[in-house]
Amino acid sequence: MTRRLLGKLGISLGSVLVALLAWEAWLRVDGFQPLAFLHENPTWDVLGPSEDVLLGYELRPGSSGTAFDCEVRINALGFRGAERSLERSADVRRIVVLGDSLTFGNNLAENDTYCAQHEQIFAGQGRAVEVCNLGVAGYDTLQEARVFERRGASLAPDLVVLGFCVNDAGTVSLELEHLERVRAYGGAIFRLRVAQWCALRYERWKLARGAKDVNDEDVFRRTHAEWIDALEDDAEVRERMERLRSALAEREGAPPAWSPLPWYASDAHVGRLRRGLRELGRVTRAAHAPVLLAIFPPLKERPYLAAWDEAYALVGLLALREGFDVLSLAEA
Repeated sequence: MTRRLLGKLGISLGSVLVALLAWEAWLRVDGFQPLAFLHENPTWDVLGPSEDVLLGYELRPGSSGTAFDCEVRINALGFRGAERSLERSADVRRIVVLGDSLTFGNNLAENDTYCAQHEQIFAGQGRAVEVCNLGVAGYDTLQEARVFERRGASLAPDLVVLGFCVNDAGTVSLELEHLERVRAYGGAIFRLRVAQWCALRYERWKLARGAKDVNDEDVFRRTHAEWIDALEDDAEVRERMERLRSALAEREGAPPAWSPLPWYASDAHVGRLRRGLRELGRVTRAAHAPVLLAIFPPLKERPYLAAWDEAYALVGLLALREGFDVLSLAEA
């Protein structure tokens, strides 16, 4: 009986091993190797902890390597792209762009980011315009205001563009924790494509779960208490939030779990967003730099377009109060 059981167990294990070997071979033929950079460039260190508690982490000046699924170089001034000098000639205009992963350009080559694309368009028109990409993956509006204060103001920009992503009303700054875990995947076992596939799925789940936990209303309020504006006496903002709730109630079913849409009906999230825009207004006015807020819409939530319109209107209201110009790309 025992011998028969061991025989069946051996056959089962053998079948699993054959399946894993076939899977490994298929992944190799397909060219799947997302963690190759950990073995090819083990000194990769683009991101690190920040002494600024509000930022939590920041880009390392002068670093380079593979990060955020693309090749990255960080210049001496601490932002993505070619080297820039603080001084510039009188005939050169300068735009500083703030934002998160959409601005930084996760998954994109440097020349494919929208900042680089705009600079190329200006050059094609014969105009000398520098577009400085100060985006950092995972940052929200309050952190972006701090980036301008620390790095952007010294560039003396003619214009500041805030690339506003709809998840900027919450906390998605889990990048450093994620990258610290990724470094652990540099071991020999993760040269196997199957192991890399499993690690990649785990990280996606971990990031999604982490973002959900830190954006729980009570957790978010406790975590960011000193950076949340009270909204009780702001009748105009509360009216906008109520209109959003009504738009959501008219839809069948709730937004998907990953959606940031409910954050725009949250006192804590909207209160931090308002504080972030107020801080950006303060630091840009001190630098005598006008601001254009460009709203990037989500492309995966078409059933909730009416609710998103209310969210965009709320963001626009808060931005206009600070004297910013607002460009919504929703219709485009």
